[in-house]
Amino acid sequence: MRPFKEHFKKAERIIKKASQARDTARQAEDKIEKNKGVFGKVKHQLSLFVQLVKDYAAGNYREIPRHSIVAVVAALIYVIVPIDAIPDFVPGIGLLDDLSVITFVINRVNKDLVEYEIWKNTPVEQNESEAAN
Repeated sequence: MRPFKEHFKKAERIIKKASQARDTARQAEDKIEKNKGVFGKVKHQLSLFVQLVKDYAAGNYREIPRHSIVAVVAALIYVIVPIDAIPDFVPGIGLLDDLSVITFVINRVNKDLVEYEIWKNTPVEQNESEAAN
């Protein structure tokens, strides 16, 4: 997991700049789509990761602990970077380390991810009235 830990510092910087956060989310979204067979079992959670980062960058959703959004961004960075513990171009196993990192982060931020998904699926009017209270 050492290579993954290195992405935390980069994630800390990225979440401070909305354009970089959005760009990271888009790059991850593209790679996930190209490799949807590998990421099949976690595709829904990965989609939530991408949406969460976009909403966080836009300032629409900030109800997540800093350590959780940093972990999500770090996982997306890990997915994007082709040279990691097992280089992505190694046939058959190149994305397995990516999958293990994603699974680790899903387990780590699951509660926050569920709360985000509830918020995401709540009608806008209800979110606005709750924010006003």
